[in-house]
Amino acid sequence: MKRKSTFALFALILSVLMTQAQVGDHNTNERSIFILNAEFRNRTEISPSFDSTGNARFILVPEGTKSGITIWQRSRITLNYMNKRIETKISIQDVRPFGQNDKTWLSNNGQAVSVHEAWAKFFLIRNQHREFAVKMGRQEISNPDGRLIWYKNWNNYGAAHDALMIECHNMKRKAEWQLGFSLNSFNGYGFAQLPKYRQMAYFNFTKKFGSFLTFHITDFFTTQERPTGLNAVYGKNSVGFNPIFNLGKLTLNSSFYYQHGSIPGISGSQNVAAYIYSVNAWYKLRSVKFGVGHES
Repeated sequence: MKRKSTFALFALILSVLMTQAQVGDHNTNERSIFILNAEFRNRTEISPSFDSTGNARFILVPEGTKSGITIWQRSRITLNYMNKRIETKISIQDVRPFGQNDKTWLSNNGQAVSVHEAWAKFFLIRNQHREFAVKMGRQEISNPDGRLIWYKNWNNYGAAHDALMIECHNMKRKAEWQLGFSLNSFNGYGFAQLPKYRQMAYFNFTKKFGSFLTFHITDFFTTQERPTGLNAVYGKNSVGFNPIFNLGKLTLNSSFYYQHGSIPGISGSQNVAAYIYSVNAWYKLRSVKFGVGHES
């Protein structure tokens, strides 16, 4: 009964969106687009050796210790609808290893099937010179080089955030900025496992200088709460820049980020003061791309 209700809901959404798209195409000059995508991804993982407790060990172990091989599958169905004033996206995914077909196997906080994305973007201003939009719902968030926050597509489940995003694009000045805010529930226990962030603020500014240089500035702030439930809140902030130089077949990409603040610790707070930088060079020779880089 539950599956029938779910399929009926999908059919209703599909019919409404297709009807809206047809109305937009026939009655106005604004073009409406409806897109349906499907993804089927399989990945084989060879796990490290396991100790007697079944926990993975990332060190050399005696001969004869068992290892594990798992084949994961991720299936996603994505619905997109867009016109001049609105853009929406709904993404449903099923993630589980091969062989786990019974209903007793659960994942992703108790569900093998989950909503990966569900958001709507409303364009308050949209013309040939600029765009100003508000985006609300569960969505993927990533700064340009993915160093501070990313949608983690390498992960079987990926990452999405319940967030409010404000986006502005100035086509004439070739500049854009994003401002986002998200809340997350407390999820942690003991001192060994830290909770997820409670609040998150994200800002990114991008400026293009012709086709030669693209310059990104990103600031990322999160707060955390101690797992002991003492209502002590700690925050850390990361700020940095990411210039990209396009020299024809040669592309130079670098970044520098500095992080400061505090995080929950065993006996209180732990101060954070760290940095990361990277320098990369890419050269494209016909259909082959060669690269060299350094990170620290």
